[in-house]
Amino acid sequence: RLPEAVRDLSILVPSATPASEVVALAREQAGPSARRVDLIDRFEGAGVPRGEVSLTLSFLFQDDARTLSSEEVERSMDAVRASFSKRGYNIRGVA
Repeated sequence: RLPEAVRDLSILVPSATPASEVVALAREQAGPSARRVDLIDRFEGAGVPRGEVSLTLSFLFQDDARTLSSEEVERSMDAVRASFSKRGYNIRGVA
């Protein structure tokens, strides 16, 4: 089994936005090397603007035939971030 790469991304979205819609968009933009995209946290409250919710997604990247480079993973994450930005979602943090 080849090594996997994990990245987390936190974003602010309008509270009326279904988390499932955000996860589906992330899966689509991350590409085929994203084996999993999971919602790992949803937070409303102190530090989050009124009418918004903070969502944290976890991405697991892996290829069956070879080890993915950091650059390949980052290109996938860049595509996700760009797609979120186009929709007006604010990136809070990346890990």
